[in-house]
Amino acid sequence: MKLIFCDKCGTITAPMQHPYPIIYKIPVSCLCKDSWCWWENAEQGILKVVGEHAYAIGIANNLLNAKTDGVVGREEMDKLIAEIPDNYLFKLHSSLIVKYKPGITGDTLIATREELEKQIEETKRK
Repeated sequence: MKLIFCDKCGTITAPMQHPYPIIYKIPVSCLCKDSWCWWENAEQGILKVVGEHAYAIGIANNLLNAKTDGVVGREEMDKLIAEIPDNYLFKLHSSLIVKYKPGITGDTLIATREELEKQIEETKRK
């Protein structure tokens, strides 16, 4: 799962989740409107992000899907991390949650304000 965090206003924002492709492509913003995101390709998990104050927050899907009786402890966390492919940030940093600047991974891309405006216009028309 991917979210964005704006360190200007402190908002955590989730990209649109919807089965219809045009809906998940609608850009969403933080409260101060500095940081925006939308799915470029939801099936592949490719997120576009705009904003100098924007960070991506990744939460490992296997953490969200884990069957637990409460809090995930160290032993279970280590098992979940071991399941993650070696090239993922989660594995590289031995964590199930990571905060990072967009653009350092191939699935969280930096977009321009012009791309944002174009995306907003395209989704309004459909």
